[in-house]
Amino acid sequence: IFVQVNQAGQMEHIAYHPQDTQVLNLVPPPAICGPGCALGSRSPPPQQQESPLTFGITGSEGQSGYSSIISQPAVQKLLLDVAHVPRTPEFLDAALKGTGVKRRALEKLRLVRQQDGECVISFPLFTSEDVRKVRAVAERAVRSLVSALTARRSEIDALLKHYGARDVARKTVAYIVLGCFSLDWDGLDLTAEKGYRSVPEVTIGGGKFIPWAEERSDLSLKGIYWGSHNDREGDFCFTSFGDHFSLPRYAFPDVFWRWQLPTHAVSKVSDRLKPAVERAMRQMIRGMIRQVGRIMFALRDGERTLAELTHLVEMDAEEANALLTLLGKLEYVEKHGERFRSQALVLSERDGAMVQQLRRIGWEVIEAWLSANYDDVKAQLSGLTAIRYGVPYSVVFTQIWHYLFGTANRQLVEVGMFVDPYALNRRYKGFIPVVWHKSLGDLR
Repeated sequence: IFVQVNQAGQMEHIAYHPQDTQVLNLVPPPAICGPGCALGSRSPPPQQQESPLTFGITGSEGQSGYSSIISQPAVQKLLLDVAHVPRTPEFLDAALKGTGVKRRALEKLRLVRQQDGECVISFPLFTSEDVRKVRAVAERAVRSLVSALTARRSEIDALLKHYGARDVARKTVAYIVLGCFSLDWDGLDLTAEKGYRSVPEVTIGGGKFIPWAEERSDLSLKGIYWGSHNDREGDFCFTSFGDHFSLPRYAFPDVFWRWQLPTHAVSKVSDRLKPAVERAMRQMIRGMIRQVGRIMFALRDGERTLAELTHLVEMDAEEANALLTLLGKLEYVEKHGERFRSQALVLSERDGAMVQQLRRIGWEVIEAWLSANYDDVKAQLSGLTAIRYGVPYSVVFTQIWHYLFGTANRQLVEVGMFVDPYALNRRYKGFIPVVWHKSLGDLR
C-alpha cells in the first residue's frame, strides 16, 4: 500500500495492489481520517495548516505509531530542519519537549540516525528543491519511455480492437491497462523484483513499511497521473486512476469510502449494541457495492432495459432504479429511451487475453527502459537530501518511480495515446474510473 497525507493533512490511498484483500478490507479507525475522509471538503484545523510536510508510507504501519508521530507539526518542522542541517541529539531532545515524542522513537522508526555525534535524516524526505529536481529529471527522462510505448502503438491498437464494448473509447482502455495496471502496479512489481527499489522491512509495532515525506510547495500535481484508488467486493474491483490535483473524486471506490459509517450514526445506540450495529451497516454498504458491480457487468455487453437488468442482477425494480440514478449522476451509465448503457469502462474475464498481452508489452517496455536509464536517472538525482545523508537510492526510488510513471502517463495523454482525464466533455475531471473482474489483477 502506498499512502500519503494530502494538503488538508488527511491520509489518502494513492496506490496498492488490488488483489491484497487485507488492504482492500481496511476500515480506518475513527481517530484516523482514511481514504474516504481524505476526499471531504472540510477545512483542516489550524494545527494541520501549519504542517510543513506531506507524508506517507509504502507498506503497512501496524502499531508503530508512525502516523500519530509524524503528523505533529513540531515533529515535521524538526525533521525538515534536520534535513537541512544535522543537529545534535540534545537539539532534538529540546525541540521535542512538549510533543510527547522522544528522540528514540524517531530513531526506532528510522526517521533519523546518529552519525559522527549528530542526528541526520535516515528516510526519504524530499525538500521542495528535491521535488523540483525529481520532476525536472522525470520530465526529460520519460520521453524515451513514452517513445518506446508509442513505437509499439500498432501492436497495442490491434489488441485494443478486441475490446468489444461500443461506447467506451479504446484510449480509455489503454489509459487504464497501460497507465494504471502496467506502469503503476506492474512497474512497482518489476522495480522491486529487479532490485531497483527496496521493499518494506519489518519495523517496530509489527509494521512493515518505508516512510517518506515531502516539503509542501507551490508545485501542482495536475496531470501527474499516479494515483490508483482501489477496492474490491467479491469478484468486482473498483478503481479510479488519476492525479491528486482534482479531489474529491466522484467515482468508485471513493464514493464508497465516503459512505463509511460516521460516528454520529450510532451515537445514540447503547455501547453494548454499537459494534453489532456498525458491522450490520457496513455489510449493508458492502451489499450495495456488490449490486453496483453486478449492474455494471450486466451492461458490459450492451444496453439493457430496467426489466432486463432487474432480472439479470436479481434485484427489485425500486432498488435497481435508485442505483441506476446514482450511476447516471456519476456518469457510469446513461439512459437512451427505456434502455441503459455503460459509460464507464468495464473489464470482464472475457477481456483477460487482451489485458494480459497489453500488460506484457508494458512490462517489456518498462524493463528495457529501466535497464537503459536507471543508472542515468540515479546519477542525476545523486544530490537529493536523503541520498546525501546515506539513505540508499533504492529506498528513495519508490517515490521517484511514482513521479516517473505519473509524468509518463501525462505525456502519453498529450501524444494522444491515452484518453484525456481533463477532456471538455468530462463532467468529473482528473481521473478515469473502471470496474473490473478480480482475475485480471494477476494477469501479466
